[in-house]
Amino acid sequence: MDIPSRPSRSSSLFPRARGARLARADGTVVATALAALAAAGLSGCAKDPAPKDALGGPGVTTPTPDAATPASAPATVEGKLTVSLSGRTPIPPLALGLNYWSWTYGLTLAGSETAVTALGPKILRIGGHNNDTNSPSPFSEAEIDRAVAYARTVGAEPILQVPILADVNAVAPTADTAAQMVRYTNTTKAYGVKYFSIGNEPDLYADPTQSPPHLLSYTADSYCQTAEAFVPAMRAVDPTIQIVGPDLSWKYQDGANDWLSPILANCGDLFDVVSIHRYPIAPTATSRTAAAADAAAFHATIEAVRKKMAAAGQGAKPLALTEANITWNGDPAMSTLEASPGTLPAGLWVADTLGTGLSEGLWTTAIWSIRESWTFGILTPDNVARPAYRAVALFSQHFGTTMLAVTSAPTGVHAYASRNAADDGTALVIVNWTDNVQKLSVAFDGATTSLVPPATVLVQPMTMNAVQIPDDGGDVVVWPYGPSTWQSRAEPSPITSSRGGLPNL
Repeated sequence: MDIPSRPSRSSSLFPRARGARLARADGTVVATALAALAAAGLSGCAKDPAPKDALGGPGVTTPTPDAATPASAPATVEGKLTVSLSGRTPIPPLALGLNYWSWTYGLTLAGSETAVTALGPKILRIGGHNNDTNSPSPFSEAEIDRAVAYARTVGAEPILQVPILADVNAVAPTADTAAQMVRYTNTTKAYGVKYFSIGNEPDLYADPTQSPPHLLSYTADSYCQTAEAFVPAMRAVDPTIQIVGPDLSWKYQDGANDWLSPILANCGDLFDVVSIHRYPIAPTATSRTAAAADAAAFHATIEAVRKKMAAAGQGAKPLALTEANITWNGDPAMSTLEASPGTLPAGLWVADTLGTGLSEGLWTTAIWSIRESWTFGILTPDNVARPAYRAVALFSQHFGTTMLAVTSAPTGVHAYASRNAADDGTALVIVNWTDNVQKLSVAFDGATTSLVPPATVLVQPMTMNAVQIPDDGGDVVVWPYGPSTWQSRAEPSPITSSRGGLPNL
């Protein structure tokens, strides 16, 4: 996560939560970062609490009678959802991730442990722009202690980022700086941290709002030179560590905007896990339509990145999404659209992003972030669960262990399927982006023994739903989350229906 700045688009300025970046949607450059707001005291966390909405929580856009909450009774339409029971793929053990925030601006995650533990994150990335600059306060050894302790408390493996932009003494880091971080973490403290990364979004370093003057000519080759110095020094301290990188913000496109290919070709052997970040939609374009369409774009992005990995001889390595949110701007003044951060459609976007990451076999998909003082954060500052939190929970608490392919679904309905650990039932997450009640006939094909009997599931408009369908023809259980649960801030409650599909809401 980055210091807020003001990207420009066609010479107009708008605030930004994630720092200077050239943002893109579906491979298209949509905004260019120009100037920082550090003087305003903002970071990946807002320094001052965001205004409270009508529900009493900070930084959550109030639901309005728009497309997300139709004024008239929704129509019921019938459709077919087909799940293949062949070609099962084990879900990577670290597939669910989150980003640790915050350690600076007087904010910590103290008090969020119970809520986060309930999600069972497997990866906790401890990094971002402020860790890279060690500002406005240093990410000191005491902060390492606190971050690692938090990760262990919530049951996650940390990824610890070493800085490139400035060390704790506000001078340029060296290979010795990186080695000392490993030495303190795994020798002095014996924490046994497995995963480390080098810097944060190096494709932004040439922007003057991000970096000290000596890095304004930073290139992909420069990053390789840094990694070639840092990684051997770190592994000399602990040869068992694994390196995750390069954590590019967006320059994994084709042509001039491709830093990934030269990095993988020239120093890709240094990385055990290839990683990118993704904030696909401009803050002025976070419409429900754009949010609903993004799952397909994400699939295309992953396929394109994997082609680059293969071309560079790194195709066998895991691919990770180590930062993701619907947009890079968490300023409440900008979060006024129907799919701005904190809204229900933004939560449905998180469900799609996690489901797509699982479908594509990503090593981890780490949502930014746990808790902030503005619209970013799956939890509000007072630990109220936002829709994004509920999206993570649907997967972490109700999804299975082996991925299945969904071979057909109605337009506007996105479904992700898995087998449960006992292999006696199918677990799905179904995202209904439409304004209709979807009466879904769920059929199974490709069974290796006997065909599982079909089931009917009803899902309400603009909802995300965890669904469990037993093989023996028994009742279907649905955990729905939509406009009513959002507005009441309720936890999804299980609804049991007959195999024939009695209403679940």
